[in-house]
Amino acid sequence: MSKVVFDFESSLEIKHRENFGGHSAKNYRKDGFVTVSIYSNGKSLHGLLDVKLANKMINFESIKTKILNLLLNEKKYKCIIKNFTIHPANDTVEYIEFLDCSNFQEVDVLVPVSIVGKANCPGLKKSGKINIIKYEIPVTAKIDKIPSEIVVDISKFGLGRTYTSREIIIDGVTVNSDFPVLSIIGRGKKDEEEAVESTPVVANAQNSTAQNSKQTTK
Repeated sequence: MSKVVFDFESSLEIKHRENFGGHSAKNYRKDGFVTVSIYSNGKSLHGLLDVKLANKMINFESIKTKILNLLLNEKKYKCIIKNFTIHPANDTVEYIEFLDCSNFQEVDVLVPVSIVGKANCPGLKKSGKINIIKYEIPVTAKIDKIPSEIVVDISKFGLGRTYTSREIIIDGVTVNSDFPVLSIIGRGKKDEEEAVESTPVVANAQNSTAQNSKQTTK
């Protein structure tokens, strides 16, 4: 799958929306537009965005952590995506909700978790597996320091190790609560050896039963 490329420096032109209601939104989608809202200074501004551009933008990795330059009615807005809806049948974007951060110093965002160090993880080498509890971490970040991802290095994690949000230390980023993010779970090597050793015993018992059955038949 090819990586989606998106130009974050250029402004996205949001067209003015004149008609409202479900029927109008459906007609706009037929014409190739997605309905959008921009929440700015306590007000909701409504517009339309080209559906091809909208789909490309939504499919960009970590899009919810990116500052987007929007242009509506000749006015510029620096926004992040707060929410969006996808059509369940054709996987195309139907609606996008933006938050204007032009006057913000900090903003609440969801940052995706990225896991590294799997090849050297002691727990995984002992037949453990990664139990991901949180795929995205809610954080408060300075506008110019929003991370695109939170990297968790599990290269030294053994079985039973749990990584929690309090271990996240990133300049300009605050995690406001403590919760588990992921853990390494599964059976250890000793348990697997015991399970393997017990298997032939059962098989021998089954073979012995089968042989006795043949002798009885004779």
